[in-house]
Amino acid sequence: MLSIDSITKYYGDVIALSEMSTSLQAGDVVGLVGLNGAGKSTLLKGLAGEFAFSQGKIVCHGTCRDADPRAYRYLFGYQPERPFFPGSFTVLEFAQFISRIYARVDGLSARERNSRIEEYLDRLRLSSFRNAFCHELSQGEQQRTAFLGAVLHEPKVLLLDEPFNGLDPRQMMEFRDMISQSPRERITILSSHLMSEVQSLCNRILILDKGELVVDQELSSLEDRQLVEDHFALSESISEKVGLKSLSGRNR
Repeated sequence: MLSIDSITKYYGDVIALSEMSTSLQAGDVVGLVGLNGAGKSTLLKGLAGEFAFSQGKIVCHGTCRDADPRAYRYLFGYQPERPFFPGSFTVLEFAQFISRIYARVDGLSARERNSRIEEYLDRLRLSSFRNAFCHELSQGEQQRTAFLGAVLHEPKVLLLDEPFNGLDPRQMMEFRDMISQSPRERITILSSHLMSEVQSLCNRILILDKGELVVDQELSSLEDRQLVEDHFALSESISEKVGLKSLSGRNR
């Protein structure tokens, strides 16, 4: 379970997130939707532990972020919108680098860690690229490699920031399969501008508008799907368009 209680993030005088609260359950696959600047990346980066929120409390599987930040971060896997690979790593070296980061807390022997690396290289169809430099991979291959880095330590919560950006239809299908094959007990939160992907993968939707959580519902119970679909194509805010009358209800 992931409990988010009144988290707020300021950048100077700008409020990037405003008193956001929600509770996610094991197995939830959550579509995070919002216009550019709505706060999606801020939320994902903050949940991943990249910075401290200005206020609020987050508890994941009984671990409070502020009380034990190291144990908290181990529970999360994060794939940023733009993959970054430190140094001139090959795919295998990148996987080994990620594995070493978690070596102190995963309880695995060196043999077990190497076995897990091989398992994930095979599962994500990266075995043939093991000796390729990460920065020389195609965009789809880089996305798969970044996904490997996010899931290698088998996190309880997986955070994916625009994972379908720049992918062709075949690569999108492959990435969709990777997400859908995640463990049933994992919570996955993915931001996307593609309503088709949100509908095909997610059981729940969160919509941010100007830093505020304006929709938090099961996708199957959303009262007005057309308004959500329109949101992907419109440049105006949800609140200006519909007054939030039909989308303001939160069922959790």
